[in-house]
Amino acid sequence: MAAALDRPPVVEPDRAGSADLLRRDLGMLDEEIRELNADYEMATRMPEAAEWITEIIAKRTEVHGLRRQVVDHLADLDTVGGGLR
Repeated sequence: MAAALDRPPVVEPDRAGSADLLRRDLGMLDEEIRELNADYEMATRMPEAAEWITEIIAKRTEVHGLRRQVVDHLADLDTVGGGLR
């Protein structure tokens, strides 16, 4: 019984709070994509930047994948939560 009292209570996740956090993450990912796009544009003007361009493309692909996951997660919350928008 004492062990049960030491554990935190089980709380239903706050769907609206989760959605707010996901929207914040989405904004940060969008900003990172904008920065990577600017880096890419700059790098394409530099003949010695082929390796850098490859790294930028890989990072941009990774960030787009993360963004897609966040958007899917938001859609799931919206569907399950009865419309959080």
